[in-house]
Amino acid sequence: MPVGFTRRGSRHGMSGHSHLPISELFKCPNFASPVGKLPSAGCGASKKARQMKFSRSFVAIAASLVVAVASLSRGCSAGNTSAFVRKDQKAVDMPLDCDAFRVPPGYNAPQQVHITQGDHDGSAVIVSWLTPEKPGSSLVLFGTSENHLNFSAKGKVHRYKYYNYTSGYIHHCLIRNLKYDTKYYYVVGVGHSRRNFWFITPPKVGPDVPYMFGLIGDLGQSFDSNRTLTHYESNLRKGQTVLFVGDLSYADNYPNHDNIRWDTWGRFIERNAAYQPWIWTAGNHEIDFAPEIGSTLPNTNGSRQNCQK
Repeated sequence: MPVGFTRRGSRHGMSGHSHLPISELFKCPNFASPVGKLPSAGCGASKKARQMKFSRSFVAIAASLVVAVASLSRGCSAGNTSAFVRKDQKAVDMPLDCDAFRVPPGYNAPQQVHITQGDHDGSAVIVSWLTPEKPGSSLVLFGTSENHLNFSAKGKVHRYKYYNYTSGYIHHCLIRNLKYDTKYYYVVGVGHSRRNFWFITPPKVGPDVPYMFGLIGDLGQSFDSNRTLTHYESNLRKGQTVLFVGDLSYADNYPNHDNIRWDTWGRFIERNAAYQPWIWTAGNHEIDFAPEIGSTLPNTNGSRQNCQK
């Protein structure tokens, strides 16, 4: 679970990263936690929890985490480093009833809310979420005042099947023509199930414009995963956008690639991913090649539809 921070002078370097919403990656898909109390990493510690089967090499990589800040503008590198070192021990998954995976209140309330950058220069955002019972509304209300959401955009909805799992209704909504370096408030859901969030757009692209990226990879959903995300959120040098370098939920470590663990992971990261863009790269744990359950084509495009019933 490497975590780091990188400061860049130009945002053009982001073009090599996936701009797909997380739901497209794992379902077919502030800086510190801005609302409420962070889920406790100790939830359900006394209950039986399944141990994730990480390889020895992965544990060795995950055991020592470094947060680095580097100024890369004009080819110059300098910065400060602070250490984040985890114990060298086997990771244990958080149980399904952990607070980190809690379902938001309200019938058919949007969950797993997350955003990603919607274009190459930062003037668009894709908002994604899931409604569990029925499609509901795919409308996003947004604006620069919390009390005056003067704009709206309508998204698209779909669902998928994977072996014995049927997803909820997955929404993606593209918001365009946003102002740079501006805080926007947005709402998804209707009535008692409405949920409120916000994000800040990046500054206009330029050769000497500072911008801070957080780097995260191999996150999973263990107790150590919770500590890793909490460390990122609480660090004084907060990233403005997360570059996620692959291996998201580790759902493929479960029997039949249990896609319920994509739902729990989506709820787990919402506390940060709903407030700042996470830009995704698929890793080997997102391939979903499982001939034993009929998934016979290596799936690297995130569609997860090659295993339909």
